[in-house]
Amino acid sequence: MINLGSLHERGLGVEADMVKAMNWYRKASGLKGSELEVVTESERAERIARAEELERLRLEATTLKTQLADVRSQLSAVQSQLTTNMAALQAEQKRVASLRAASAEAMAAKTKVAELETLIAQQKNQVNSLQGAAGEALVGLGIDPNQRGPAPKGTKPLINVITPKLAMTRAGVLAAPLLTQVTSYQVIGRVYPSEGLRALRVNDQDVRAKLDADGLFEINVTVARGDTPVAIEAVAQDGLSTTESFILSTEQRVTSKLFARRMRGDLGSYHALIIGNNRYSGFPALSTAVADANEISGILSKRYGFRVTTIIDGSRAQIVSALSELTSKLKKTDNLLIYFAGHGQIDAMGKGYWVPVDGQQSNPATWVGNDTVTDFLGAMQAKHVLVVADSCYSGTLSGRAVRPLAATAKDEDILAISRVKARTVLSSGGLAPVLDKDGGAHSIFASAFIRALNGSDGLVEGARLSEQLSTQVLQRSTAARLPQRPQYSALKHAGHEGSEFFFLPKDA
Repeated sequence: MINLGSLHERGLGVEADMVKAMNWYRKASGLKGSELEVVTESERAERIARAEELERLRLEATTLKTQLADVRSQLSAVQSQLTTNMAALQAEQKRVASLRAASAEAMAAKTKVAELETLIAQQKNQVNSLQGAAGEALVGLGIDPNQRGPAPKGTKPLINVITPKLAMTRAGVLAAPLLTQVTSYQVIGRVYPSEGLRALRVNDQDVRAKLDADGLFEINVTVARGDTPVAIEAVAQDGLSTTESFILSTEQRVTSKLFARRMRGDLGSYHALIIGNNRYSGFPALSTAVADANEISGILSKRYGFRVTTIIDGSRAQIVSALSELTSKLKKTDNLLIYFAGHGQIDAMGKGYWVPVDGQQSNPATWVGNDTVTDFLGAMQAKHVLVVADSCYSGTLSGRAVRPLAATAKDEDILAISRVKARTVLSSGGLAPVLDKDGGAHSIFASAFIRALNGSDGLVEGARLSEQLSTQVLQRSTAARLPQRPQYSALKHAGHEGSEFFFLPKDA
């Protein structure tokens, strides 16, 4: 093997090829499991762009699927009303036929018939409109309008993978690059024809019960580290079958224990101010903010080594006082995370606010303005500051977007970036209300944030943590009919210089 590597390296008897030479040397030294691959910067940029495009298309597909579900729900309701009214019309028509035309009862029945005919005509128009909207939603999901309804006997099942978007690799395998490591990924697909299938399996799990009227299905696939194979198989009653196979591929950042120790020493001390407000005097009470704050306080303290200050049902004076104290005591090497769970408001000028428990609805002066928070953070010496806001209208804090560091970033580059000041914000939504709870003890956003904090087993920056939780939040909030898109960006007017907020577990 060494001799073959030498021949390829020097071009003796074969074409000179350093990649082949290095792979022969790797085999000679006992390395197994993978081979070197030369990837240019433009190819790496293309992979990352493809991953970002994949995420954008998945979000669009989720939104279109939600719109389709809404249209179907409306269509079902209108069709039910139409059936009821048609029955009533037939009953009234029979009454008219049995009564003399001159009778008062007959005249009333005729009037009722006319009203029902008008209403039915309107509802038929509404049904046609909703059916058209449903068709547009299906086209938006990439479904051929000609592939709907029953199919001729002997038709082989056709499988369309809607998300993720697949691309052919140089190895001849369909793959979808995921930008971040996640525990599961929602695969959305469509099978045609969907009537009378003997089986529809995704990685050997039968999903026929998940099929809707148009053959759409979705399933969360467990994602392993590295490459996760996915196989979708459809089998018709006559035995004809189709299989669609692809790979979910995740770039992983691998850091050594030595690098983790260097980062920990370089990053300095970590502090957190956690605020959870449930019991309001001038606003409706919340049910999960305090539980969210207590759970996150515990994780940051025990798993990440933060020095945590927790404020439960905090007044305006308490919140402002805590911000002032942190501004005066934190040093240039310190890091600070501020978490707020509670009511948020926006005024007529578009300014956002956190609402303390003593805040009054008609008096914004009793709230804590975003500009107040950013003034404190701009004056603070701390190196890295991250604001996590789980409140309505929290998107008013957001500035320009922050892109995650490449999974292939070198250790020295990460160290250099970490030495620059960062002021970033992770908000639970945009300029709209967000959900208080997800049916459990925590809000939808807090549940995802908690899972992301507990699931990270190495160095992870705020942007990558945000991407890990965004998919969960969007999917679960969309199911609750109030789509909620977390945002991660630079904090406006607070002195962001381009770095990141880094999370590093104590045992990493």
